[in-house]
Amino acid sequence: MNERNASLDFLRFAAAMIVAVPHLIIFFKLSDHAVDLEIMTSMGVEVFFALSGFVLAPLIFRIVTTHDPVYENTRVFFIRRWMRTLPLFFFSAVLHFVIFDPDWNLHAFSYFLFLQNFAWSAPSYDYFSVSWSLAIEEWFYVVLPLYLIACRRYIHENRPLNENRVFIYTAAFVLVFIGLKAVYPSTGEEWGAELRRVTVFRLDAIAFDRMLLLCAPSIAIWTLESCCYCCCGSGFWPSGKASTSIFLLFRSFGTDFAPCLSR
Repeated sequence: MNERNASLDFLRFAAAMIVAVPHLIIFFKLSDHAVDLEIMTSMGVEVFFALSGFVLAPLIFRIVTTHDPVYENTRVFFIRRWMRTLPLFFFSAVLHFVIFDPDWNLHAFSYFLFLQNFAWSAPSYDYFSVSWSLAIEEWFYVVLPLYLIACRRYIHENRPLNENRVFIYTAAFVLVFIGLKAVYPSTGEEWGAELRRVTVFRLDAIAFDRMLLLCAPSIAIWTLESCCYCCCGSGFWPSGKASTSIFLLFRSFGTDFAPCLSR
């Protein structure tokens, strides 16, 4: 179905404003509350992660849960995903480098493979730092489908997975990256640069929202809220609060998920 969902469109707009407006205020030094504004932008990004989890989950699940050719579904998913994001990103990156850093270096080229913050903090002098969240999303949409395809092929002899198995494998995926954050020797003083904006520590953020999508119909709302609140803390953990907020908002207004999830 191609029917649009007004609630999701509103949330996209609200999240974009939460990210863009505080950054403009900080850039033009219009407020003395830069820390508070940074926290607002962080929550806006988490909402974007949550939206990605809800909207694109069925496309990934369809790859491993149907009898359709896995290769063809995967190819279509990658092409559609990349054509929506990569052309504009590459144009913006080139324009940014030409204006702010005509002398290109090896670090500049890392942006075109989304490696600028893959397992390390982006340099403090970084001139395109706003792309960190897109790098997380792009790597996630490569890693999770390939991981689920491997589970289907090598564990289930290429038989389609049911929703229970998808949930179990996605939960294992999430736990691995939660474990990475738990063992990382961070002091907490630079959690934004060391953890929140580093790809390998945030691949679970969108996957967590997919888990909610799978279990939400059969779990009470109070259980979701409690579990997500425990899992989320200052951006270290998956975007549980954002996910729960969206889920509770839709449930409270009786919003039908089907139109927005089928795109």
